[in-house]
Order: sequence, then structure tokens, then C-alpha cells
Amino acid sequence: MGKEGTGKTHVAVGILKDVIRRGYTGLYWNVPELFLELRRLMRDDAELTEADLFDEATNADLLVLDDLGAERVSDYVIDRLYVLINGRYQNDTATIITTNRTLDELRAQIGPRIASRICEMCVAVEFPEGDYRLQNIK
Repeated sequence: MGKEGTGKTHVAVGILKDVIRRGYTGLYWNVPELFLELRRLMRDDAELTEADLFDEATNADLLVLDDLGAERVSDYVIDRLYVLINGRYQNDTATIITTNRTLDELRAQIGPRIASRICEMCVAVEFPEGDYRLQNIK
């Protein structure tokens, strides 16, 4: 958890790369882009199905969900987030979630059922404020 530019994605991807290097499976999804991809899969000519995508996510040894809380909320989004998070929860598989939201903001956005599962699955790490991208502007 933390404001933008604090290094959350950098750390999550670094862990993911190390896990893959050690021979495990891993998957990275930016949450807003995930829902864009799910909309693409609704086309009749799509090669993959939504079920294929969720099976891949459910079966990966490590899933990184980046930028949870940046997606536009709808019943569809909440339903799919629940399926995804609950699948990982039931399988007791490693999941890293990054967010710019506080826990209360996240709970209000995605609902208490999903937030509760995330709280049990994850250890909250708060990143200190300071946008590293802005510090590197010359």
C-alpha cells in the first residue's frame, strides 16, 4: 500500500522475477488492464476464454495483482474480482497485491467479502511517501 511512485510495482515485479527464476510459475496483471482484456475476450473471435484466463491465474504459483482499486467498479468487476481472489484464497496460493488505496478505501470500493479475504491472505506493507519517478526528473 502506498501512494504512486513509491516502488510498490517495482518490488512486486522483482519478487515475481525471482520466483520465476527459481522455477515456479508466476503471472503479473495490472488490474485495470485485466478488465480491458476480459472485455476483449467477450468477442466471438477471441482465441482464449475468460475461463482460460482465470484458470491461468488460479493455477500460477504467484500472482501479482498490480494497482487494485484503480479499476472502475461495476457489478461485473466485483463479481470477477471475487472469483479471482476467492480462487487464490481457496487454493492458498501466493498473491501480491499493490494498491494506492487505504484498507478502508479498498473495502468501500471492492466490498467487505473481497477485502476480508485479502486481509487474511496478505501481510500489509505500507510504503513510505515520496514519488521516486518525480525525484529522477532532470
